[in-house]
Amino acid sequence: QYKQAINCYTGSFDTLISFCQTAEIPIVNIIPDPEDTTFTKTINDTLGFVKVIDSLFGKRNGFNIAEIAGMPDDIDWREEVRASAFARTFRVEKPVRRATLHVTGLGFYEASLNGRRIGGRPNGFVPFEVPLADLRETNLIEVACDPRTPNARWYTGAGLVRNVRLLARRGYSIVPEDVAVVTSLEPDGSARVRVSVENAHVVQPPAGELVVAEPKLWSPETPNLHKLDVVAENAAGERAAVTVRYGIRTIRFTKEDGLHLNGRRYQVKGFCMHENYGALGAAVCLPALRRQLMLAKEMGANAIRTVHNPFAPEFFDLCDELGLLVMDEMYDEWRLPKTKYGNHRFFDEWWQRDVQAIVRRDRNHPCVLLWSIGNEILEDNKWTDGGAQARAMVATIKELDVSRPVTAGICYMDSAYTNGVMEALDVIGLNYFKEWFVKLRGYKPVLGSETAASLSLRGCYPYDEKDGRMVPVQRRGHLESSYALTPPFVTAGTQEETLMVQRDNPWSAGEFTWCLLDYAGEPVHGGIPMNCSWPARSSYWGV
Repeated sequence: QYKQAINCYTGSFDTLISFCQTAEIPIVNIIPDPEDTTFTKTINDTLGFVKVIDSLFGKRNGFNIAEIAGMPDDIDWREEVRASAFARTFRVEKPVRRATLHVTGLGFYEASLNGRRIGGRPNGFVPFEVPLADLRETNLIEVACDPRTPNARWYTGAGLVRNVRLLARRGYSIVPEDVAVVTSLEPDGSARVRVSVENAHVVQPPAGELVVAEPKLWSPETPNLHKLDVVAENAAGERAAVTVRYGIRTIRFTKEDGLHLNGRRYQVKGFCMHENYGALGAAVCLPALRRQLMLAKEMGANAIRTVHNPFAPEFFDLCDELGLLVMDEMYDEWRLPKTKYGNHRFFDEWWQRDVQAIVRRDRNHPCVLLWSIGNEILEDNKWTDGGAQARAMVATIKELDVSRPVTAGICYMDSAYTNGVMEALDVIGLNYFKEWFVKLRGYKPVLGSETAASLSLRGCYPYDEKDGRMVPVQRRGHLESSYALTPPFVTAGTQEETLMVQRDNPWSAGEFTWCLLDYAGEPVHGGIPMNCSWPARSSYWGV
């Protein structure tokens, strides 16, 4: 039961314990408030779905790879596994005119209602909604997940690792994703808030605009948040309301001196971070997530780069509240594969819908500083026309949000410069190759999207004797020095070296150091990329 709970755990540890003591399939009573046009019930925030089919682990040379790697056993990150399925019943005690199921997690998802397939999405990092028609008094929802591996270059987890919401709606309704809020600062010190609703006319605020005379601005130092009641009217004259949380702030990047936040020069001091909780697995765990972000804040960080996929919505809520800027990243691969079962299999058919869903979900978060369309994408290479795809993705983003620039984490510098990828971007993100900060000066705004990447193991200080003296060394066996003396590859540089790069190149907007915390999988050590030899089980990258 504990293993089952970990797969869909999103609440407190008290909640986890109560789930482990529950043997029956829980019933949720969906009773919409007659005064609300939209009623939302998170149906796995307390007791969770019940896992009805277990994943199978692959074996190599007689060993269970999941046990050897020390991974949570919802999925083995190096072997193919069978699909998992989750089931949940709910009762409708009053008529519901329209209901939808909102799903997000990891893997290829398909949802069924009372034995009938109702929809799905191949990219489990991206949320999707499916209609629930012909509801009965008691209904069975099943969500099947096909998490074939390897589907990433690190451990991703599998199953319902994020919240599933059941939305019951009466007539015309809108949700926060339908609303776009854009703020600006006026010369007199006031703020102008512009509101638009997709396929509707904004009734409140009047004419879709609101002026705040003495605004409390959002920044990492002062994360002031506001709520706005929005009323919209569709073409049929039907009205609906929704409350949206937002922050008042402005961002501007220049090629001369980097980022300006709320009209002032601002340096990004960020970390890259995987959506991973180490021994707790990949399921969203708010106490663990808050701890991770507070560690970053306590070290002086003001930004997080989501590597290399869209994070859970709870992450963005916390960054809004705690005060952390976010580089919101969408992909680790486009058409050209990095892993056998990666998203490249579905990219052509789904990329536009994926991008639209991500932007619609995250655009009202003041923490979101940049959209990133990819990390070290192989199409950046000179043998492919990555520029055309980059231009198409930027255009899709701009249709939904013109208030933020678009970037990408680039490591194929020469080819990306010549094939149109860099030209398509608003801000150039440099993964390592620190000499390119100077090469790109005056071309476009630039920042270090991924820097340093030093290996270390906390509390480990190996020494060797040399000429009668004890000399610190970077590694011994599976140990890496906590001093982080040398980077694993020549283009990376140590944390000290990359800090000096930012000091000496003031036109840079800042950097995202690799990375905040060790994460499960990708145990690169010994100076050999992808040297994943047993018993190493997690990365050595974490600061």
